[in-house]
Amino acid sequence: MTENGQIRRSRRQLLAGGAAAAGLAAASLARGVPAEAANGDALILGQMNQASSGTTINDSGGDAATFTAEATSAGIGLRGSSADGTGVAGYSTNGWGVSGASLDTAANAAAIYGELSVLAPGPFSAGVRGQNDGTGGNGIGVYGSHAGGGWGVYGTSQSGNGVYGTSSGVGVAGFGTTGVSGSGTTGVHGTATAGAGAGVLAENSHNGPALKVQGIAEFSRSGVATVAPGRSQVSHGMPLSSASFVLATIQGNVKDLYVRGVTIAAGAGGSFTIHLSKAVTTKTKVAWLVIS
Repeated sequence: MTENGQIRRSRRQLLAGGAAAAGLAAASLARGVPAEAANGDALILGQMNQASSGTTINDSGGDAATFTAEATSAGIGLRGSSADGTGVAGYSTNGWGVSGASLDTAANAAAIYGELSVLAPGPFSAGVRGQNDGTGGNGIGVYGSHAGGGWGVYGTSQSGNGVYGTSSGVGVAGFGTTGVSGSGTTGVHGTATAGAGAGVLAENSHNGPALKVQGIAEFSRSGVATVAPGRSQVSHGMPLSSASFVLATIQGNVKDLYVRGVTIAAGAGGSFTIHLSKAVTTKTKVAWLVIS
């Protein structure tokens, strides 16, 4: 009996110890404790698998996908993260490095979405960036297309530039029935950063109009000067070059009164003087326009 009793007690102790171990394992799974796996161990589903080197899956059978991660609900099918490197990287010798597709028909849906989620990003940081390492004239850094009447590329900003392009050649180029279309408080704004450059260059190589204006045209180098009574000339100061010329016309109909000529003093502190055919008896307005 003593021996049997000892045997029975030992069996009860073993059963109790096994139940306790099972309870600890279940608690570990509930807490999501990383699996104690070493290099060469099998993948354990439902847990984090830790290893000290990378894992490679090589499929030489030409299947549609070497590895598939699928979420049948609203979760994420596949996620990659990195503390200091690249979260997800894709490479291909002859195909696409990374491909994204979506069947979502809702507004703002996207096949590929990139977000820089910091509130104070650094200079030239980007939600999505494309780079082409070609050194010739072929290839595109970022390419967007639309099969219908939508936009190939769309850019928006709260207070900055919706679309910005820079190059030692052409910063932004547009081709089509309308090469470039702009709308807003200012439809199109061009600024020249070199003295010999042009803010906006309009050119037609097929004998048509290079510039066509529908609506009011305003010129900053134009205005109306007033000739005082008893005077026959009026001057106006502004930067002028040796290629500048001034168009002037009297705003009124006074017998035998006309613009006899204009003299120009070129330079950064230049000026021009409008000369009339005779002295006026009342205030007389003369409109002027400086070209070049």
